[in-house]
Amino acid sequence: MTAFEEESNPSPFTRPGFLVAAVLVALILIAAVLVVINNSGKSGNSGAGVSTTSAPPPVATSPTPEPTPAGSRSICGLKGEKVEAARLSKAPEVEQWDYQGTMAYPTSKAVGPGAKNPAGFRYCFQHTPEGALFTTAYALAVGSTPEAARTWLGYFAPPGRFRDALVSPSAVSSTDAAAQVRMDIAGFRLLEYTGETARVDIAVTGASQGVPFTGSYIYNLAWTAGDWRMNTNLSDAFSFAIIPNTAGYVPWGSG
Repeated sequence: MTAFEEESNPSPFTRPGFLVAAVLVALILIAAVLVVINNSGKSGNSGAGVSTTSAPPPVATSPTPEPTPAGSRSICGLKGEKVEAARLSKAPEVEQWDYQGTMAYPTSKAVGPGAKNPAGFRYCFQHTPEGALFTTAYALAVGSTPEAARTWLGYFAPPGRFRDALVSPSAVSSTDAAAQVRMDIAGFRLLEYTGETARVDIAVTGASQGVPFTGSYIYNLAWTAGDWRMNTNLSDAFSFAIIPNTAGYVPWGSG
């Protein structure tokens, strides 16, 4: 396919008219990007540095009820001192790497997740930099189980200025592409942390239909009603990009 044909026939995942759901994007974004990489490869171009957005399946219309605790207290009673500003220069301790669908995520009795919803997703993370990191890792993993992810998204995306744009019932359903993707956490960077908000960058490695990739997911979080959740007051609550390698990231993962 030529560059002109690519521009004339854009992937439905990248059309600006489609709004995005922030959790299922963890898998579907990669599938969309890899289509671009494959097409570029046929034309002799590299896919490094490509970024995109996509349209995952719609979030469940009956989101999880809002929890009642507010402020800095953990929704499930996890203890952890609020830190106003922090940096993570080394990987936090992980007691066990569990699986949600096909992807491993870190767990800790101290950091979380500390509770499980009957719909199949886990939640409640410590009000610390480590808690923000574990939350982001789980947000990626839950995307490999679409049904649980839709319900989780009702919890993870609280009311905010851009929530309706980030979680749209009219988003186009596309789980087939996501099913082709396998990925693992490879490292992280804590880009920003204030105690009330966090910006976390997680590097992943994986493959789709035999095509390997290295990618970067950045999530903007806010401490909301006793847990870390997507900051829906920001239009760029999350982003994804293909990166050449994991240089500059703190190594971290289940391997």
